[in-house]
This record gives sequence, structure tokens and C-alpha cells, in this order.
Amino acid sequence: MQFDEQARYEPPSHLQALVPSTAALLAALTHSVERLAAGTVLYRTAGDAKYLLPEVLINAYRFGPPMALRHEDGTLPYAWLYLARDLPTAIWEGQFVRHDATRAGNFYIHPSAAETGAIGTLAFGRDLRLWNLSGEACAKLGIHDTISSSDYEACHWIGHRLREAMMSREPDAIPDGFCYPSRRMRGHQAIAIRSDLLPGLRTGAVVTHEPFGQSAAYDALRADALCEPAPSATRPMPRQRPRER
Repeated sequence: MQFDEQARYEPPSHLQALVPSTAALLAALTHSVERLAAGTVLYRTAGDAKYLLPEVLINAYRFGPPMALRHEDGTLPYAWLYLARDLPTAIWEGQFVRHDATRAGNFYIHPSAAETGAIGTLAFGRDLRLWNLSGEACAKLGIHDTISSSDYEACHWIGHRLREAMMSREPDAIPDGFCYPSRRMRGHQAIAIRSDLLPGLRTGAVVTHEPFGQSAAYDALRADALCEPAPSATRPMPRQRPRER
């Protein structure tokens, strides 16, 4: 599909009950605004340091865009730059550290994160204005479970509606992105910034980085009593006992 910035796209019928309207998002978020001062330190992880603040975003992740809106060659008409307010949230949201569904009670460090992953700080040269999709706004919209789901399909459409709502504002009132409750670090915030702002944000941004596998954060996770080796890709799922009748 050729994406048209002026067009209005609708989610498929099986998702419509899960995706708030643009009007509902505007009503909930227009006055739910968080401002981050220029120079505020934010955190991000990436498979390589060059992707901490890239020129172009090539992956959709949680907030899309939806598959139906992507270009025929697989490129994205827009995307979101994901950040966190603290390093642990960035590490967990970036899935450098994961849980094994076959063994509750521990976690593991993904091998590729240890080998090539980078952790970084980003401080932008201007203030950021973010819609706050946490707390009461999220509760009023009734979407907390949806945006915390491991199934991203509905979340892609919520992200698209959020962007539609943003771009419908007067130019000086368009937010730079939004903050939302982290799925993997409950009680913490993650941040999504509009991809069309990247060229301007890259100018004047201060970025620091280090290899994750050589960082103090990595050493602390490795030393944690709940850290286990990464699971084998071929290990079978545990058998379930028959239910008693």
C-alpha cells in the first residue's frame, strides 16, 4: 500500500473494539502532557552503537505502523524511536534480558546482546513535549492490557491513531511523541518519539555509548542469583501432567 499522510485508515474489524478513536485519544491526551527539558538524559539499547540514534528507523516494534500501511518494499512510512527514563528499563524493553517461558523464576541474557549490543545515553538539544499515555489517561482509554500485550497487532493500530491525533493538531501544538507504561518493567515509563523528528533531533544531541557486554550493568546482571544460562533453541517444552478428574 502507498501510504497517504492525508488519508484515514481503519483497523480490521476484529481489532476495532480494541483501538480508541482519534477523537478519544485527543480528549484523553491533549491536556495530559509531560515536558522534558533540553539535556534530560534518556537511555536506549541497540544491536549496534550506530543504531542508538539512526538516520532512519527500519523496524516497527510495538507501536507500528500496522502491516497494512507499510510500503511494498517493506520500508516504513513512519516509525517511533524508543527510549527509557532509566537504564534497567531500556535493557529490559530492548530485550537484552529475557525470560524463558519454560522455566519461571529466573532470567537470562540474550547471547547477541552480550556479544554486539550497545547501551547508550541520549540528551537532546531542545525540550521535548510528550503526551502522557500512563496513569489515568491510559485507564480512561481502557487500553492498558492492549498496549501491554505480547500481540502487537492492535498496538500497531493504537500507535497509528496516536500519530493521526498528533498530526491533527496545530503545528505548534503537535507533540514530539508520547510516554507509556513499560510492559517489561512495570511501574516504569518508556518513551516513543516520532521518526520525522530524527533529522532535527540528531543535530545537537549528545550521545554516549558502551558495549553492553563490557558494562557494569551487564556484570551486575551476570552476578544476579536469578541469572541462568540462555536456553537451548532445541530444548523441548516441559510436559504437562494430566489434569485430575
